[in-house]
Amino acid sequence: MNDRLIKQPLTACGLVLLSLALASPLPAQANPPGTPPVTPPVTQPGTVVDTYHGVAVPDPYRHLQQLKDPAVAAWMRAHSDHAHATLRALPERAAILADLQRFSRATAAQVHEPVRLPQGAWVTLERRPDTPQARVVLRDTLASEGRVIFDPASMKSPKGELPAVTFHRVSPDARRLAVGVAFAGSEATTMHVLDIATGRALVRPVTRTDWAMPFWVDANTLTFNRMQALKPGMPATARDFNSAAWALDVRTGRHTLLLARRHAGGAAVSPIMAPTVTTHPQGKHALATLYDGVNNDVAYYVAPRAAALAGRARWTLVAKLADQVQAARLHGDTLYLITTLDAPRHKLMAVDLRAPQKPWRTVVPPSDRVVTGMAPARDALYVEVREGNVKKLLRVAHAPGSTREVALPQAGSFKLLGAESGPDAYDPEVDGVLLGLSDWTHPRQIFQVHADGRVTNTGLQPQAAVDGALGGQAPDDLQATEVLVPRPDGAQVPMSIVAKKGVVLDGRNPLLLTGYASYGHTIEPRFSPARRAWLDRGGVLAFANPRGSGVYGRAWHEGGKGPTKPNTWRDFIACAEWLVAARWTSPPHLAIQGGSAGGILVGMAMTERPDLFAAVVPAVGALDTLLSETTANGPSNIPEFGSVTTQAGFKALLAMSAYHHVKPGTAYPAVLLEHGVNDPRVDVWNSTKMAARLMAATTSGKPVLLRLDYEGGHGMGDSQDQEQARTADTYAFLFQQLGGTRPPTAPKAPTAPKAPTITPAGAAK
Repeated sequence: MNDRLIKQPLTACGLVLLSLALASPLPAQANPPGTPPVTPPVTQPGTVVDTYHGVAVPDPYRHLQQLKDPAVAAWMRAHSDHAHATLRALPERAAILADLQRFSRATAAQVHEPVRLPQGAWVTLERRPDTPQARVVLRDTLASEGRVIFDPASMKSPKGELPAVTFHRVSPDARRLAVGVAFAGSEATTMHVLDIATGRALVRPVTRTDWAMPFWVDANTLTFNRMQALKPGMPATARDFNSAAWALDVRTGRHTLLLARRHAGGAAVSPIMAPTVTTHPQGKHALATLYDGVNNDVAYYVAPRAAALAGRARWTLVAKLADQVQAARLHGDTLYLITTLDAPRHKLMAVDLRAPQKPWRTVVPPSDRVVTGMAPARDALYVEVREGNVKKLLRVAHAPGSTREVALPQAGSFKLLGAESGPDAYDPEVDGVLLGLSDWTHPRQIFQVHADGRVTNTGLQPQAAVDGALGGQAPDDLQATEVLVPRPDGAQVPMSIVAKKGVVLDGRNPLLLTGYASYGHTIEPRFSPARRAWLDRGGVLAFANPRGSGVYGRAWHEGGKGPTKPNTWRDFIACAEWLVAARWTSPPHLAIQGGSAGGILVGMAMTERPDLFAAVVPAVGALDTLLSETTANGPSNIPEFGSVTTQAGFKALLAMSAYHHVKPGTAYPAVLLEHGVNDPRVDVWNSTKMAARLMAATTSGKPVLLRLDYEGGHGMGDSQDQEQARTADTYAFLFQQLGGTRPPTAPKAPTAPKAPTITPAGAAK
């Protein structure tokens, strides 16, 4: 479900929200391309009935959860082969794929997660058009040529599976790299610590580091979270329990236990909590962070640095879960906190760690703006706030004093990352911060904010060597429209619409409406060149943030969470109805898509209003929520969705379980279910069971396709070929179901760019 990697247990979303950028490779085809696909077999329903709190709930396709049953495996493979063959034969598919490949070649590299180290080096994660996976790149200075210091292709799998980087951290002196590698989308990560100059492994690989959140506390010591080892007979649901925070001395290979449920040093650590310990080379304090599953509220403790790193800390409580603190950052003797306590749109507070029990000092008071992030750099505290669907950046003096807004080059979206969720946008020993700034119609560029207020383009992200139609400097043929959709209870649901300029509102535009709306995650403005394959063919894109998202803070999230979850899909349905009423589209031309926990959104929208949509695409969707807590990722997600162990929790989970709302004899839209077989967050049987039930129930004659990826998981770590293939399949399927394309103009051919020079680590330049 949550794809955010901020919270340790597999919180089903990632930075990434699953959308049309995700893709999967094609397995061996049962039919050559262009030949009619063979009709796949039918599986008969069973008689399984579960009883919850006196209520009998049928589960006719429970047998499809037995993935190792040869009959189930054969049924899955046959339907996946059928889906791939059908999609490959669609008339627009080849042209769309060619466009996606052309768009990729137009940019020399996609650059992410930039980091500045105190001694002046820069680290990025980069993927070039000719490399299937992203590689870790180091530059000695911003102007230096980059050199690859880690390529996941160097890692071999006995089964030939695809490797991917799951995390990377470079030590402050730029001499060592901690990197996580997982295969085939499994996210089962092993951490390697390498000498950058030689590529030599410094210590033995560390397994069970799926949610390591590693942190270099100095040039020699790395802290990280490690999951417990599952012993024979332990259930899969035990996976996320009893993890621990460790320190690793990379000179000796010695591991020191820092914090765990049975080594708590006075901290209250529950079995599901995931602890981490962070500090800084010049700091006197260590910060213990206790993540409570997917709960956005986090507990924090502090202790003297030396005692903490020796595993002998007596921890002092700073914030318990009831304090509703959602992020904390150390800076000297100060701990900055973002909390929603008495501040539904968040406020920012400061704690003096020399006397942490005294009242907290208000740094940014509550207002109509939502405080969404912070970065305590050497010169000042930088604060990220959302106004509507636009981010603003504030610069706040560390000593109580002035606050001013930083003038950014464009109105759009950015994210101040923290150590838990990815490499930092800041360093406490370096002035200023880094921003990856984008909006709906402009490509992302990486900017440096200086202590004097200047904002300069780092040049790390190459611009596309194409005309404006593909988004090189400023695509001037696109428009973004922001609307608020009213609801009967007074709520106003924000929605963004992206289309070519001059779009005709005649109700016939192919329109794809996307949503997520769980965990307080907000879909923010972002430009993707791949979307041109949809927009250039006359398609329209819409992005909604119903209740359950965090666009308006805590209250908006809680308005679509657990027992209030029906607001999520009913807000989404209202957005679809608004688009129809405003003549942007009409039901025969309207599709919806949601990934992971967004499967709840689109699955329930479809089952409540099958007449409103022509096509539905649940991607790695959570579609059978009644059984979610029986899976490895289930217990950590209870704070968001509820538990069947209580009557209220059962009612809420049944209400949001689309699989249980499929009705026989109903004319359902065309459905494309996409799922990675190795998904560790949402088990693949969510899609297989939903597919079987829809195939048996629908009377529309429209297809129900089950597109499985046997080399993928939840989408993290997909190769470039996987992403492009999946996007081409999805767009081609939707155009076929929505009445075809309406290309306004033919796109121009791009000019091939000159790729930046990158040399392997240790090689002569």
